[in-house]
Amino acid sequence: LVLTQADTDLLAFSRAVPLMAEDFPPVRAHTVNHLTSEADAIAFLDQVVPTAEVVVVRLHGGRASLPGFDHLLRLVEQGGQWLIAMPGTEDLDPDLTACSNAGVPIAHELKAYFQYSGVDNYQQALYFLADHLLTTGYGYLPPSEQPRTGVYHPAAPDHSIEAWRSAKQPDRPTVGVLFYRSYFLTGNTAFIDALIERGEAAGLNIL
Repeated sequence: LVLTQADTDLLAFSRAVPLMAEDFPPVRAHTVNHLTSEADAIAFLDQVVPTAEVVVVRLHGGRASLPGFDHLLRLVEQGGQWLIAMPGTEDLDPDLTACSNAGVPIAHELKAYFQYSGVDNYQQALYFLADHLLTTGYGYLPPSEQPRTGVYHPAAPDHSIEAWRSAKQPDRPTVGVLFYRSYFLTGNTAFIDALIERGEAAGLNIL
């Protein structure tokens, strides 16, 4: 079970889970951004947590950003489940790590998979968790670092600035569009493609 404040996590898991081994345990991923009150959070957690063997929580604002976090800790303790709590940013959060019961090495390695992002890393993160916490034997690859910056354009399949330059129109003004790399790494580029198409139709180069 994955509880996250990063919507791109949901997209990544929706693409990674179908690639898993056929006998892989069920994977559920939910956003917790809709939980604004303690009562709503407790009702939600009571519904989704008890049936999980492993619970992963990824928060942008620390434990205080999830109403009912203390209730989650009680549920996990009562159910004897594994819990890995981590920040959704690059920064470390010792408070969240201390709430995890799977050990610091596992928490930090899992954070690396998520931080590097990409469907492949999310898939390997699931195998990593299963092998370490559920004693399966699927095998897994280590986290694979992804480029932190790059160039994107549908007409530049190698994502190089050279390919983009070869396709641009020198007499047109150029407009840059900046977006999170997680959208690219999880394949969520349809809205970027639409911006590029509209911009080019208006007589612009879009970078």
